[in-house]
Amino acid sequence: MRKVFLLAAFITLVFSTHAHQVPDTLHILSDLLKSVKNEYAPDKRTEVFNYSIVGQQAAKVYVETSSKESLLVLQNRLKVAGLRADLYPVLLPAPDLGLESEGLITLSVSNNRSAPAHSAELASQSLLGTPIQLLKKESGFYLCRTPDGYISWIDNAAIHRTTAKGIAHWQQADKVIYKKEFGHSYKEPSMSSNYVSDLTAGNILRLIAFKGKFCEVLYPSGVRAFVPSKEVIRYSSWIKPQLPSADDIIRTAYRFLGTPYLWGGTSAKGLDCSGFTKICFFLNRIQLERDASQQALNGEFVDVAGGNDIGKALKNLKKGDLLFFAAGKNKGNMHITHTAIYIDKGKFIQSAGSVKISSLLKSDPEYDDFATGTLVSSRRILTALGSKGIQVLGAELKQ
Repeated sequence: MRKVFLLAAFITLVFSTHAHQVPDTLHILSDLLKSVKNEYAPDKRTEVFNYSIVGQQAAKVYVETSSKESLLVLQNRLKVAGLRADLYPVLLPAPDLGLESEGLITLSVSNNRSAPAHSAELASQSLLGTPIQLLKKESGFYLCRTPDGYISWIDNAAIHRTTAKGIAHWQQADKVIYKKEFGHSYKEPSMSSNYVSDLTAGNILRLIAFKGKFCEVLYPSGVRAFVPSKEVIRYSSWIKPQLPSADDIIRTAYRFLGTPYLWGGTSAKGLDCSGFTKICFFLNRIQLERDASQQALNGEFVDVAGGNDIGKALKNLKKGDLLFFAAGKNKGNMHITHTAIYIDKGKFIQSAGSVKISSLLKSDPEYDDFATGTLVSSRRILTALGSKGIQVLGAELKQ
């Protein structure tokens, strides 16, 4: 009887131990995947790292990522941990894209979504002629990475697919950049001709030839059109001038006064706060990162005393500095939610409702008490050109 009892107890212990081993193994595996994701793809705006675990014993791990390094690290850590798991990795760009894993924006402004659906949140926008990296295709959309590193979904109707060789050819070709806030291209060299499409500031087209009052251009898709010569400048000339001054940035900002606020907007058609700062610098050949919380990490730090001492802020700030605000500042939440461009003497320009001029000074009729109360930091961009997150456009062509 005692032997039977001991045997039963042993069987119970084995099953109990096994029952705990499986969940423990899955827990360890899950933690390992999370650690790799947090280390190599902590920000979904700039890297992809999706995973799933199927099964319990000898689990299958499916990983999709844009980071090659994360896969190498994951393989090594699985081996070191001695976990029984089969890894099924997909490194983006997805293999089914083939050689055409690059693209060019073909619309005046593309709407870049947070998910592959027209009903999804507008995350950002890209301008005509922008080169992008295609990562994968789903439901008529491409997951894309734009030159500022931002990842979002773009409708395939806005993209001309090409190869790395095709992008190099586009980069080396003669091009023009559109100067006006709004305009059109035409089927013939006449203002009475039918439109080919609308155009907005910063659009880039391939140049065929200047022909008097019009220049002949090609869209990335190969569509031929004509644009008034006075409304464009040669791209090669645009990238040659001296680096921009703070006054250049502010003059550009004034061009957008009254433009309506649009969540996700980065073009003359509508601007959110960081989209506004981004286009003001872009039109002066400086590429910033997409969101305010990203922009707040780059450039030379300027002490504004967290907005608690406006006198110190005014003393330290210079024209063209970026201001950063945290709506939850007084609740202990210092997450950056807003940005603006400092003008001078307490005034700044921001996209809030619309692009407008505001002030940090209570004595000023344009005083913005909410923004002033949530000011937390500032960055000087023009003294940090070429550093992380602050790319000088055209510099790569001169190397």
